[in-house]
Amino acid sequence: MAHLSKVAMNPPHRLFVIGDEKDKSALFLNLEDYYQAAKALGHDVALFRTEGLGNNHVLDATGQHAVAWALKGLSTEEIEVKIASKEIVG
Repeated sequence: MAHLSKVAMNPPHRLFVIGDEKDKSALFLNLEDYYQAAKALGHDVALFRTEGLGNNHVLDATGQHAVAWALKGLSTEEIEVKIASKEIVG
């Protein structure tokens, strides 16, 4: 979070924070803090709760799909629905 203020503001870009509340390696509380800090700085940021693989930590595929969906023009709300419906897990 220390360097968040150095992230360039770029209106067409969105920040997606994706986590599993059961993950013991990346505490969801920290992700919520990051989300709130980014939002306070004016970033277009979304926080998604989902299920990770392997001790609830692996979310590579979810992140990659979120970026692909964003590049295809899906709205943040549409991406949230896809993640919430577990269209992709992990």
